[in-house]
Amino acid sequence: MRWLSLCAVLGALLLPASAAPCRPDTTTTATTTASTTTATSEPTASILNGDFEGADLSVWQERTVTIVENAQKAHSGTHYARYIYSDEYAWGGNNLNQTITDLDVTRLYRLSFSGAVFGLTNLNGETCQMEALLRGNVKKSWPITNFVSGAYSSYSTDLTVDDEDLTLTLRLRCTTQHKVSIEFGVDDISLKDIGAAPSAT
Repeated sequence: MRWLSLCAVLGALLLPASAAPCRPDTTTTATTTASTTTATSEPTASILNGDFEGADLSVWQERTVTIVENAQKAHSGTHYARYIYSDEYAWGGNNLNQTITDLDVTRLYRLSFSGAVFGLTNLNGETCQMEALLRGNVKKSWPITNFVSGAYSSYSTDLTVDDEDLTLTLRLRCTTQHKVSIEFGVDDISLKDIGAAPSAT
């Protein structure tokens, strides 16, 4: 029997005539809407142990470059990479290398590091520069112009890659008409994904 029919029968039998008719129960349902917040991800770092503070320095291949512990000369922390030429031709043999994996050819990357000259510098009229190479090809050159000992400068460039796995090289090189003496420190190297690579024109 339907609710309304049963209600009418019971009302007629049990309630006085003046009583209000019974009504079905009314149920109210509250609806809760959950909100979802999406966090913005930070740029992905690709360089391993770029500040040289981690225990595993084997990720770096040092060629006439030494990773030194010296908090007075490091840009941050206690370690930095030391390049040095002492009254010799600076052909570019002083370099630091790391093989980087899982790169994305559709992305744009920013390479950055800090560098400073230390001690007395004698360039004999030559010019010196730091160079960034990928797979042996020079991607960017930065002339060294700040010769205040221990005063770090920031170096950076944006670049694209053509392979997922590449070797990054940072080398110190000078023109070679004369021998030079220069000590240069590098610290806090990073390579970060900063967005989609620009479309080819």
